[in-house]
Amino acid sequence: MQRVDGYIVLMRVEGMYFADDWFPKGPMHEKSTGESETWPYYESRDPMVYSFGTFTLEETRELKVELLQREDIEAVRIAKIKMKITETNEEEEWDKFKNNHNLTVLAFLDGSIELFGQYVEGCRQVARAMPGGLVFANGFKTIITYRMARYIASEINRQLQGRARLATFSIKFVD
Repeated sequence: MQRVDGYIVLMRVEGMYFADDWFPKGPMHEKSTGESETWPYYESRDPMVYSFGTFTLEETRELKVELLQREDIEAVRIAKIKMKITETNEEEEWDKFKNNHNLTVLAFLDGSIELFGQYVEGCRQVARAMPGGLVFANGFKTIITYRMARYIASEINRQLQGRARLATFSIKFVD
């Protein structure tokens, strides 16, 4: 089971179609082309090799000051996140989360990794008929039942031809 415990920066970008979206920013990953990828990112061509790198609190404070100097950034928040992520689709591993009420489903899609929580009216979705909503667009609402998390994961696999993993997710805003 992969564990994530650290700080990220969330930013709201001016002029985005979905005004309530927060875009996560963790340590950047330089691709061989010289471009940078956002958080979380794939570490290789293998779609299941990824990173949820985090910052120290001091690094996030420095980055926040830097980001607030940009004209296109409307707001910046620092958050401490904790996650436990399953590494397989095995029933035994997923069943360890049966009694958790702060679940998210990670969707490994072509070129991106999305975190799904509960659907909130008006939040941005990946696909119209997809259950659940994106965590960074739904007000950070997690999935409160294991059964719903399993259903969202099955729909990610079926509708989006992605790979899904189950994870616990907690977020606490520092400032």
